[in-house]
Amino acid sequence: VHEKKQSFSKPFKLPATKRNNKIFKSLFDVTKSVEEDAFSFNPYKKTKAVLKEDSFVIFEGYLSLIDIIEKESEIIYNVNLYAETITLADTLKDKKIKNLSDGLLELEHTYNKTNIKNTFTSTGVTYTQNSTSTFRNSETVKYPFCKWNGKTFLDAGQVKLQNLQDAFRPFINCKYLLDRIIHEAGFTYNSDFLNSTDFTKLYLDFNWGANVAPVDDFSIMTPTADTTLPSSGSSSAGFDTIPFNTGQIPPNYDTSTEKITADQDNLRVQGSYSARIVGSAGSSNDVVGKVRHKDSSGNVVQEFFTPIYTVVSGSHVVLQQQYDITLQNNETIEVMYSAFSPLNVTLDASLSSYIVQTSTILNMNEAMLSKRGELGQYDFFKSILTMFNMIVIQDIDNANNLIIEPYESVFITAESQYINHKTLTWTDKVNVSEIKLKPLKLDKTITFEYTTEDKDFNKKVYKDATGRNYGTAELDASQLTNLTGDKKITIKFGSTLVRPIFPNINDFIIPVIYEKSNDEEFTSFDNQPRILFNNGSKSLSQSYFIPAQAGLSSENQSNFLQFSHFTNIPATTVSGDYNFDSQQVVAPVAFGVVDNLFNVYWQPYYDELYNADTKIVNLKIYLTPADIANFKFYYKIRIKNREYRVNKIDYTPYELSNVELILIP
Repeated sequence: VHEKKQSFSKPFKLPATKRNNKIFKSLFDVTKSVEEDAFSFNPYKKTKAVLKEDSFVIFEGYLSLIDIIEKESEIIYNVNLYAETITLADTLKDKKIKNLSDGLLELEHTYNKTNIKNTFTSTGVTYTQNSTSTFRNSETVKYPFCKWNGKTFLDAGQVKLQNLQDAFRPFINCKYLLDRIIHEAGFTYNSDFLNSTDFTKLYLDFNWGANVAPVDDFSIMTPTADTTLPSSGSSSAGFDTIPFNTGQIPPNYDTSTEKITADQDNLRVQGSYSARIVGSAGSSNDVVGKVRHKDSSGNVVQEFFTPIYTVVSGSHVVLQQQYDITLQNNETIEVMYSAFSPLNVTLDASLSSYIVQTSTILNMNEAMLSKRGELGQYDFFKSILTMFNMIVIQDIDNANNLIIEPYESVFITAESQYINHKTLTWTDKVNVSEIKLKPLKLDKTITFEYTTEDKDFNKKVYKDATGRNYGTAELDASQLTNLTGDKKITIKFGSTLVRPIFPNINDFIIPVIYEKSNDEEFTSFDNQPRILFNNGSKSLSQSYFIPAQAGLSSENQSNFLQFSHFTNIPATTVSGDYNFDSQQVVAPVAFGVVDNLFNVYWQPYYDELYNADTKIVNLKIYLTPADIANFKFYYKIRIKNREYRVNKIDYTPYELSNVELILIP
């Protein structure tokens, strides 16, 4: 039990009897082919098998053929039985989140302010696709406020966003993901814990990383009034950018350089400008406009020219152009002008404009899967099991149904409604002539940790200050001087530091997930998956600013959706903590929290193991097929006046079986 392995048989040998040869289609005979026989045993396919003894079902699962041995004309089939719980791990091991049926297409929605704000409540996003899994609901997708980069700033004491994606990126409900993974693997499950709010309010981030964002922004700019444009002097001397620098300035447009610069890969920019050029004096002038696209190194990628127009004093021409360009990160677009002779012309600001629409070529399904799609389904499932020290048990009445509960609910408190706990008395079955006792093999230290992220700026600052990785816990049994060995238990998620968004704004407590780049800027990065708890909508004492984007206007907003690794903020002694250890945190986030992952889900387990009275007891016990058929490893065994758990049974029908017990202190 202390290793928490589920039952499956060791290999055993079957003789080549007539019946067994009929079952295995005489696979030992290489001169015979079974390729065309649809009913033949295929060693490359799962084969359902039931092991019976005197009509009692001892084991039900699958059979695999390991090898066939022929020695001195004797044929032996070497086989193994394994349980459904083993096939689940085998089914998931090569699958990623992106391999879910249709990916996350049923969660497709428009990335805009309305949908984001609707996730602050139970309204949720408006999905643009029909549900195909039946697990989707209004709570499946959430947009908590996180600090994903350094673009959020303070202006006269107000928090302001430059883009929606600076703070709002999607999180998907963990139970939704778990339900889909288990269902598509061909299983169902029962669980008190997985249906409790302790789990159903947990969400996994689907951040798209540093260079991808589902931006959809529409802006109309106008030039500064009475702007005088110097002529270039000749058509080969160069072009001047047209200074469109008033009106709705898109986030990617820099009014000082008068360029659009991509802040991500695959940024699609659709532009349409109209510039009215007026001749000021003297003879006629030839003028031309163009759009220039440069790569991140400043090299010209492509240019698009207007026709050449002639403008004379007192008249005007209109330079008009449309373009549709997809930029990679740090590439630029600029709208330019040139006059071919040394004559000044002016730009009629009142009749000139520049319409810019930016978007990515990704939809939300693709954006969410761009990074998290690579997360392994089994890595996700196993990490959830590890966080909460959960056991997976095959349902006695349905082999494809799994019972998934924390260790304590199964073996200690016996609280799960899906498990029928019993205490069996085996005193009269024990051969007392030979008893062997020995201590357990235990490690001196055990470290519980999230996956380390050296890029995370805030966690790096925390570690430099405290000497510890944020969220880790360590069981230190060095006082037991006879123990050796150090063990690490690591999950595929990263821990998440939460703090006030800026100093002295103590009611605006959020996750902070960004790195510090070489040029001293705070930027997004491809972070490890984060698991956070939905603390609900929070109201601020002062509003924050949401910019105009995706065709919707700007606004001041005083509510936000708060996620953290605590069950409530500020967290107190009655709060839960989804870190392994409740370490010192940034005030006023938490005070005196003790119910962390280790204390709640792992401490009871290790309290039994590291008790001086805990021992392994090896006995020979007479067990019948009925005993084995009706036995479950979560049953307790009473021998005389002591209770034990069964760790291992080497079963021999109608003879003494070797049984390894753990004495419960």
